[in-house]
Amino acid sequence: MKCIDWFERLSATSRILVVTLSCAGAFPSSTSAQTQNPEASTKGFSLGGHITVISVNPDSFDLNGHATDPSRRTVTGGGLTVAYGLNEWLTIALTGDGHESENDRHFAFADIGVQAFLPGGHRVRPHLDIALTGRRTEFDASGYEIGTRGAAISVGGGALCFLSRSFAVDAAVLWTAGDSGRFAGGERIEDLEAIGVSGTRFVIGVRWFAGR
Repeated sequence: MKCIDWFERLSATSRILVVTLSCAGAFPSSTSAQTQNPEASTKGFSLGGHITVISVNPDSFDLNGHATDPSRRTVTGGGLTVAYGLNEWLTIALTGDGHESENDRHFAFADIGVQAFLPGGHRVRPHLDIALTGRRTEFDASGYEIGTRGAAISVGGGALCFLSRSFAVDAAVLWTAGDSGRFAGGERIEDLEAIGVSGTRFVIGVRWFAGR
């Protein structure tokens, strides 16, 4: 089975992510001091599971010489998060979300990014998110099955609501946009233009902070 390059435009999107990380590093260290609440600490390793509502909206594109405008698809899937809090305000997170239907239609997102936590209440920690995302989407257009893959930047935000020192309810909204190349049979179709595909994900689940 050949490896498919989801991150063909990695160099361009990586530069955006590096600049964002640099800006995040400029947050005052006093932010950490303001959130030293042991009942809502985001430091250390955490693992989460969640339900995801995925809405995918492809732009119109040329199909066999005719313009086509695919409809938005909204599906329910699931996913996992593995994260490590460097301190009380900056966490590195790996997240995967996906859906697979009975007729072999796929929607998959894989993120690597950061969560910048803001000062919050006693047990609630809001956060802003940015990530580099690899995407796979499949949808119908004028009777044809269209498959796309590519890399993009995701932005969003959410909050952790701590139920105890170890467990928190995790809710977030992420938006992803950008061009995706067309694939068929596991191979990129080089002579066809990429399709603009935007996606919105609403995530709700739980996060477990290990070792507490």
